[in-house]
Amino acid sequence: MSFEHAAHLDTSPYEGLADCHREPIRTPAAIQPNGFLIIFDPLSFRILSVSRNCESLFQKELDTYPDQTIDNLFNEHSAHWIREQIGEEASGPCLDYIPLSLGKQTLEMGAFRYRGLGFVEGLQSPHSAQNRLALNREFFCFVREVADYSSNQALLECAASKIREFTGFDRVMIYRFSEDWHGEVITEQVGEGLSKEYEGLHFPETDIPAQARDLYASNRIRCIPAVDAENVPLFPSAHPINGQAFDLSFCHLRSVSPVHIQYLKNMGVSASMSVSIMVENQLWGLVACHHLAGAKAVSLDQQQKCLATAEVMASHIMRIRSQRFNRKNNEALRICSQLALGGGFSGEYALFNKILELKKALIKLFVADGLEIHIQNRRHRSGPLSISEETLKRIRPLVKQGMLITSNLYSLTGHHEPRMPAGIIFIGLNNDMDEYLCLMRREHQEEVAWAGEPLKPDEETGELRPRKSFESWRQQVAGTSRHFEETDYQIAQIIRNGLVEQHATAEKIATQKQLEIQAMYDGLTGLPNRFHFNMQLTSELDKQELQDNPFALLFIDLDNFKRINDSLGHPVGDRILQDVSARLMEAVSQTDFVARLSGDEFCVIADRRHSHRDIANLCERITANLSQPISVEEGQLFPGCSIGVTLSPEDGNHSTELTRKADLAMYQSKSRGKGSYTFFQPSMLNVLKDRQVRENEIRHAIVEHEFGYHYQPIVDVTENRIIGREALARWTHPEKGLLPPSSFIPLAEQMSLINEIDRQLILGCGALAVNSSEGSPQASYLSVNVSATALINDSIKTLVYELEKREIDCRNLVFEITESTLISDPTKARSLLRFLTKRGIRVFLDDFGTGYSSLSYLNEFPVSGIKIDQSFVRQLHKRKIQKLVSSIVTIADNLDLSLLAEGVETESQKNTLLNLGCHIQQGFLYGKPMAKDGFDAFVKAYPA
Repeated sequence: MSFEHAAHLDTSPYEGLADCHREPIRTPAAIQPNGFLIIFDPLSFRILSVSRNCESLFQKELDTYPDQTIDNLFNEHSAHWIREQIGEEASGPCLDYIPLSLGKQTLEMGAFRYRGLGFVEGLQSPHSAQNRLALNREFFCFVREVADYSSNQALLECAASKIREFTGFDRVMIYRFSEDWHGEVITEQVGEGLSKEYEGLHFPETDIPAQARDLYASNRIRCIPAVDAENVPLFPSAHPINGQAFDLSFCHLRSVSPVHIQYLKNMGVSASMSVSIMVENQLWGLVACHHLAGAKAVSLDQQQKCLATAEVMASHIMRIRSQRFNRKNNEALRICSQLALGGGFSGEYALFNKILELKKALIKLFVADGLEIHIQNRRHRSGPLSISEETLKRIRPLVKQGMLITSNLYSLTGHHEPRMPAGIIFIGLNNDMDEYLCLMRREHQEEVAWAGEPLKPDEETGELRPRKSFESWRQQVAGTSRHFEETDYQIAQIIRNGLVEQHATAEKIATQKQLEIQAMYDGLTGLPNRFHFNMQLTSELDKQELQDNPFALLFIDLDNFKRINDSLGHPVGDRILQDVSARLMEAVSQTDFVARLSGDEFCVIADRRHSHRDIANLCERITANLSQPISVEEGQLFPGCSIGVTLSPEDGNHSTELTRKADLAMYQSKSRGKGSYTFFQPSMLNVLKDRQVRENEIRHAIVEHEFGYHYQPIVDVTENRIIGREALARWTHPEKGLLPPSSFIPLAEQMSLINEIDRQLILGCGALAVNSSEGSPQASYLSVNVSATALINDSIKTLVYELEKREIDCRNLVFEITESTLISDPTKARSLLRFLTKRGIRVFLDDFGTGYSSLSYLNEFPVSGIKIDQSFVRQLHKRKIQKLVSSIVTIADNLDLSLLAEGVETESQKNTLLNLGCHIQQGFLYGKPMAKDGFDAFVKAYPA
């Protein structure tokens, strides 16, 4: 808060006083003169130090005290009472006391133990036993009187009045601290003939500096019977053994800083007492008691009742605060319940619509002047205020733990513009803070009355001195909103929790929807994928059976794609596939169905309501379209295509049969020179004979152990370290050389020989999993693809038992499975996965997101990790794909799953994945699949 009033103050230095902010809160090794202090060892009870006035009070010379114990000073009853009092460490000033007679004086004596020392202090007692009984009656009357008060102000006025009656001070004020530690006198009670001088006035923060506030928070009562009295030194002034100063924080008689004494004198105060009001362990305010003429002693009993009164005030303040909080809390919970129920809204913008419906309730709850929502790419503003992009840019860095609450937004952001709110409750709903709910308050102007100027530094030394002027003046305060209450912070957190939960649910639904779309459509071309194609083909066969609706199936394979892809790279290959997809869509009619099955294979389900010639015309349009050149940076490319056609029902009425025959017809087109189409003919079944030859070759390969693995490195990019390897199956054919898995795995699965191939391969590389130091010390785990057949028919169990029989430790093995494996028999798959995880074999879900219901299966099955499919990686330049991958990273992180991205081929893909939080990567960028010896050499040289 700025102070613009310029009244002149006398800030000349006071002799002997240091800077207020550096001045100790008490004079060390001294006490006030209205009593005595004895410090002793609580184990031996030997006296360590006494106040110098003990010499006259106990009639013993100071030099003799260090040789005596407590028993030498007090009678048996008093000494026994002192021993009982020091059994435990004190947590505050002692308020248990007994009378002590010393000559003609009667004192109140208390004892306590603090920081390994025993303390006995005696205070002059201005009260008789009769006075104490009257004081007790007055206090209990006060407690009964305020029990039903419904406002803090009425209670505080009554409490100030009672404390003035208890103590006889001329003036009693209740002083409340604000957030910035300046304070306001909210009630003032004065004696007869005096007028209220300070009620409603504010005091600057510098009047009670931080070190003083810390003392008030730990030691809740402080008496100064006479500001003019001289302090009494201790003898000796420090511990006689270790030389350390005595900590007198909990002593009633502790001395007072000269700065504070001078401050009181400047106010015309001759004696004072302050009592801390602690609310929920925080310094809420003070009871400030002033006497204006002569000394004023306060008995321990009076202090006890004043402290108890402060506790009654604190309890009432907490009760009123709790009632206010409960009302707001109930409303906040109602709003959160409405958000969760949905209010009949559904769809993409359900959460946005829910908040719109509840905006009036939210504005009322926080006494706001307006509200702004930006969720799910939609924005709504209610009221005269608004958050501009510039203001939002300045707010975002200030948000902590998803929320910013301030009544001083202008100053906090260093920015001001028309319609900008002065106070906000900003609730961020995502990490970027671009989705949010903001409740706004307009600028609030008010007049603040001050009791004098704040301390001003000395022009020469820069030090702060106790001020002399308390003259009232008024300040116009602007630039802030009405201050938010503490309950607003708590309620805002409740609302935020409700919003974040619903926002997360909405994002989860959106992600699920996106993943389901990804499961049905090819990410590169946007065409339906194989899964979608199979569903559509089944549907067409069902319609044909019911409605006699014939159709044609076109199986399309690009003629030159592999050569283009291998020579020019995947980016060019992707561009070709996208262009081919667009040309296919141009060639077909609106009722035809086009899908990309895999790689460069496409299928068209075409309506056959017209003639056989119409299907031939369609094939000709497709071949003509795809024979046209495609322009790329490298020049013009001619992909071309070969088409095989089957007709239903003539060629079959089962999806697998139709697809297989169309595939045979397509290969017939290729054998005729490519760039053509062929209708299926029964004679083509002779092709099956070739299949029999391949089947025999596969059986021979199993016997001769021609199947093996090549290894591709798995890299932790942040550490630039190879952490594992994926084993990729290869067939070393005696005539054809090294063959990829696509040339034998599908046929082996159809032949039911895949289990035997899996067994040979996994047993052959299993030793690598148990001893990674052999040749490749960095590659700590081995990842192996496991076929769906192996899981479904339990052969994987037999394989694991055989590994264990050979004493191969399976804990470094990772089995990769696809979602289709889980879908085929979920119950059996769940049982087998548990079997594997119990033996330390981790299971990763391969090609994550390309199947169906990925999120539900992550929750349902005990998988250890997921692999981001390379179809995502290739499209990381698209923002939607980046958001989808970011969602997958978040899902993996929240479910504590390992995460690996495959198919990384460029630095751009690598860096994008890193930025999205995926640092375990695999792909040609790090190394192609290699034979074992080559892989071992590669690892030893990596990353050179």
